Amino acid sequence: MPDAVNTILDIEDLHFAHGDQPPLATCWSARIAAGVTVLHGDTGSGKSTLLRVLAGELRASGRLTLAGTRLDTAPDAYRRKVFWCDPGTDRFQQMAVLECTA
Repeated sequence: MPDAVNTILDIEDLHFAHGDQPPLATCWSARIAAGVTVLHGDTGSGKSTLLRVLAGELRASGRLTLAGTRLDTAPDAYRRKVFWCDPGTDRFQQMAVLECTA
C-alpha cells in the first residue's frame, strides 16, 4: 500500500449498495498511487458502478480524497480533478485521441 505522501486517491471506509442489493463495497479502504491501476471483474460485477462512486457521480458513505481534496467537504473541487467517461457513451467514437484529451 502506498504511503500517504505518494497517495493520489485515498479511500476510507467506503460503503456502497444499490437499494436493497448486497453491498458492492463495505468498509473498504485503499490508498492508490499515481500510475496504472487495474480494475477487473466479470460483466455486471460493479466495475463501472465503483468508478462512478470514485468519480463522485454516485453517493456512498466513507471518505474519498483525490490529490488532497475531499469529496465530502469540497465536491466541486474534487470533481474538477476527475476525468470520467461513462463506458456506455458513444460521444468519442469519431474523435482522435488528441481531441479527447486536449
